Amino acid sequence: MEKFIEKLKSAIASESLTADIYIEAASRSEVAANDNEIDRIQESDTFGAAVRVFKDGKMGFAYTSSPDPDGAVKILEKARAAMFVDGYSGLDFRPMENPGRIKMKDPGYEGVTLEKKKERALAVESAAKAASQKVKYVRDTTCVDILSRTAYFNSSGAQYDYEKTYSYIFTSAIASDGKSDEEADVMEASALWNGLNPAELGKEAGLRAVSLLSGAPVATGEYSLIIPPYAAVEFLQVISPMFSAANLRKGKTLLAGVKEGDVISSPIINLIDDPCMDFGAGSYPADGEGFEGKKKKLIGEGRFGGFLYDMKEAAFYKNSAAGNSIRGSYKALPEPGVSNLYIEPGKSNTAGLLKKADCIMVNSMMGLHMTDTVSGNFSLGMNGWVFKDGEKKGAVKEVLITGNIRDFLKKISAVGDDLKFYFNFGSPTLFVSGITVAGK
Repeated sequence: MEKFIEKLKSAIASESLTADIYIEAASRSEVAANDNEIDRIQESDTFGAAVRVFKDGKMGFAYTSSPDPDGAVKILEKARAAMFVDGYSGLDFRPMENPGRIKMKDPGYEGVTLEKKKERALAVESAAKAASQKVKYVRDTTCVDILSRTAYFNSSGAQYDYEKTYSYIFTSAIASDGKSDEEADVMEASALWNGLNPAELGKEAGLRAVSLLSGAPVATGEYSLIIPPYAAVEFLQVISPMFSAANLRKGKTLLAGVKEGDVISSPIINLIDDPCMDFGAGSYPADGEGFEGKKKKLIGEGRFGGFLYDMKEAAFYKNSAAGNSIRGSYKALPEPGVSNLYIEPGKSNTAGLLKKADCIMVNSMMGLHMTDTVSGNFSLGMNGWVFKDGEKKGAVKEVLITGNIRDFLKKISAVGDDLKFYFNFGSPTLFVSGITVAGK
């Protein structure tokens, strides 16, 4: 990688170009277990480099998957030949900002052997099966481990290079009571190998599948909902693009017309985007265009805190780029996006609130990806459990929850203290009042 970067830097300097380089490399292993055996092992190394060149408000972009240093100058030539994309006037490239140091790599990662990875996959499957005699199958237990390296350079002198580790486990348990089958998917992730507990994850999948058996619709009406962290983060994934200044310009956000300080949620909501968290899945010292990552409050006590900008949108809106430029991959142009997005823990004790709950606890919401983030309207399939006086009374299925994102945010009546991250999205348990549920 070093020779590749140096060749590109030298060519950019010799021609006095305004340009930037983005490179990512990764080593990935995937181990899958089925029927008490390891049935898949995949290991791969990948490399990708992208170059952008700017002149007279136009941009050229090219990328390659070859690490051959001799091809470095060719990718620069391709970017120059493709310099016809408008909308890049007034960009504010800056020299290095000396970003702070963030812990992102597990110091013990190199000591994790393939045998340990195989043992982990089998342990997850075994724990799911042992959770209950009603667990009949455990499918596609998959353990993935990634060591990645990211490098960036621009012609104004910004430069960074960092490594990250990340591991995640997925399993799917199927339970049966002789009358019906129910499936529960569980996924956990951590930047630290020892940050995951295979036995607990497998057990949770098995018990959750069993607890969903014998579900039935509830009567149509308004209900309070409990949304645990693993379901709440799916909601955050849906609403996160609403804070992108690029989507604001395209008219693809419910927040168009909203000004900083306007009330957009319950006053107990604080929504934070923080790329500076140690061992965060979305952490980075500097963003995809060389700007230092900084913690931002997108919602503060229910009030709108502002949009996320990359250089292009910052120039368009005459704002400041502030470390929000995200690259989905080396093949994609940077755009405004979230890093580690989470709802701050509230003052309410989750366990205490559950002891007196009369509501429906959500297990999963189907169709979230179909939510209209312009109008805010949603209609979602849901399953979960009925709670009465703090006790789980039975499973719920074949119901719809309908509403609007604006109303949903304002109806959050309590926020628990059990913040948990799933990849780069995190949430505590949310308690929401007055949600329409269509059942029987």
